[in-house]
Amino acid sequence: MRSGVTALVLAGGAASRMGGSKADRRLAGRTLLERSLALADAVADEVLLLPGARAVPEATGRRVVADWAQGHGLGPLAALGAGLEAARHPWCLLLPCDMPWLRADVARRLVARAGAARQDVVAVRTDAGWEPFFALYRSALAERVRDELAAGRRSLAGLIERSAALAVAPEELTDLDPELRSLRSLNTLEELAAAAREEGA
Repeated sequence: MRSGVTALVLAGGAASRMGGSKADRRLAGRTLLERSLALADAVADEVLLLPGARAVPEATGRRVVADWAQGHGLGPLAALGAGLEAARHPWCLLLPCDMPWLRADVARRLVARAGAARQDVVAVRTDAGWEPFFALYRSALAERVRDELAAGRRSLAGLIERSAALAVAPEELTDLDPELRSLRSLNTLEELAAAAREEGA
């Protein structure tokens, strides 16, 4: 069942530790971008692709939202702002391309928490801090993102810290994902190779 939210799929970034774009890397026969888009389709009835400065294959068949003009080179915060501004729903679920084990039921739980929240962000908070790349943001935050960029700030986590945020504890997700694989990201070729071994096990 898809929810009345907009999924914003991040597909940009230099990914230097991955040796190039993460979105194009393959895991178990699919690119990381394809995996993220499949999840987005499962949980949202609007999916926007945020590719940053990189070219996106037309085969994705998605509405592509470019970074704001002043945001080129400013990373995911500028991409998020453009996505929030373009979204037709009041809540947007940000999805990265480097968390291949994100689960639809886990995403739906965050969406459900947002539905009852008065805050502007719903995100998992671990002992290490916020998980900003898999989180829900109100589309009304677009102007605050502009202010962040104008002030020279580029951090998604910083945006959350300066917003009214609802923290979801990891323990609230373990009944769905006992090992919390959903929260694992792949940042290097070595991690990708290890993930491929896991998938083949």
